[in-house]
Amino acid sequence: MIARAASAVAIAVALLAPAPTAAQVFDLPTLEQAGVRYDSPGGLVQIVPSARIDVDLLVPQDEPAWHLDATSPFVAGRVSLFTDLFIGRRLFFSTEVRVDRGQPATAGPLRLHLQQAFVRYTPVPGKNVHLQAGKFVSPFGGYPGRAHTKADPFVRPPLAYDYRTVMSATEFPAANDGVFTWKDRPPFRAAGLPIVWAVPYPIGATLSVGRGPVSAVGGVTTSAVSADPRDWDRWRVDAPGGFSGVGNVRWRVRPELQVAVSYARGAYMRPTVDAPRQDQETWGLDATFERGRHAIRGELLVNRWEVFRVAEAPRDVSGYVEAQATLAAGWFVAARANAIVFRDLARSSGVRDRWDYDMSRYQFGTGYRLGRSSEIRGEYMINRTVGRDDPRDDLLSLQWSWTF
Repeated sequence: MIARAASAVAIAVALLAPAPTAAQVFDLPTLEQAGVRYDSPGGLVQIVPSARIDVDLLVPQDEPAWHLDATSPFVAGRVSLFTDLFIGRRLFFSTEVRVDRGQPATAGPLRLHLQQAFVRYTPVPGKNVHLQAGKFVSPFGGYPGRAHTKADPFVRPPLAYDYRTVMSATEFPAANDGVFTWKDRPPFRAAGLPIVWAVPYPIGATLSVGRGPVSAVGGVTTSAVSADPRDWDRWRVDAPGGFSGVGNVRWRVRPELQVAVSYARGAYMRPTVDAPRQDQETWGLDATFERGRHAIRGELLVNRWEVFRVAEAPRDVSGYVEAQATLAAGWFVAARANAIVFRDLARSSGVRDRWDYDMSRYQFGTGYRLGRSSEIRGEYMINRTVGRDDPRDDLLSLQWSWTF
């Protein structure tokens, strides 16, 4: 399925691009350009604020498009205020205060919350060695670090970062075969965990090092990569909760090609549940090739869940491949093919059976950069479920963003 998905993307993006022309410029000055910053006498302390606004129009079909629980069109989005504080060349503090309609987005009220806050210490200025602690984007995988940037040409995440499996942070089966009933019980799907929750912002601490074309980061967090946003800020690590280990090694093979391996293992159950610790273990491999006006990216995730009273750990394999092309200055198109394959699991009788339904997703997007700081984009997402009635769960997404 993943191989067929890759072929679909290769066909979808026909790279007969016209010569670039000048993009329309619709730029307002950034806060820094407007003089909204602070520099102490001598330059030891610098405070640099910035902001980003995203306005999303989401148009689902008859069934919710996975992380989104709505079935009617609604407007969502985010307003983020970033504050970066530099103290000399060794200390860096960063915070993001965000106003949004929840994670995942809903048609509900706006709420104000702290999205991230961390400190980074560089022992030797000029050396690529950093210690970081606080609440920040997980270093796992190839998607979270590029989400909502120019390297992410879509509105919605890849399938593996968005699709709710039947794994639960609060429930476990009464016996081995109970896990096979979850896939046909809607409450489990609605509250299920994805393989990775979009862009996770857990509490943690990491050490990152780099030399030449190779960089690595590793550390611990207080929640798994699949954790619900309500669990990102938790401090309790008693069973069945616990620390998670996470790491990433990235190698820039050539200026246009980089590859990376990620690993994460940690408890995915909430500490309030009366059960022994159950771990989620995930390996990831991602690659990026960029040359001129074209880019190709792909990622493969191999994942397993420990489930109390289930003898064999449920496993799944997921991935995506995407292609992006700039057709003219400011105008880009992209296509992404995704798939999740749930490996068969042994019943008590020894017969192997599916524990969840395979999924595929195709995303087609386009966007126009109004200038250096503002952009509009649109995406149509096609979801397909294998092995049961396929729900009408496609999604149209439109977005305007402005960074200043």
